[in-house]
Amino acid sequence: MARQIVELKFHTIDDWNHPVFKAEVNGRTYLFGSTDILFEWNATEEAVKERVGLGNLVYFGTGIDDDPMGTPLDSFAVEFIIA
Repeated sequence: MARQIVELKFHTIDDWNHPVFKAEVNGRTYLFGSTDILFEWNATEEAVKERVGLGNLVYFGTGIDDDPMGTPLDSFAVEFIIA
């Protein structure tokens, strides 16, 4: 059985300078980001995508103000791609 593919789309730079990506799955929003690679609040999507790859991302939660959960992407039973 093929793994579900989940697209991560750049969303924003949060108040702590984390790049945040979002995924919409079955009507719910899930947020992912990097806690190690930080950006100025006005960084462009292109600049973020140049420096941040799937290996840098962890699960943040379902709300932009949540503390990052820190769960690595390989803990999920899906395949992620950056769109």
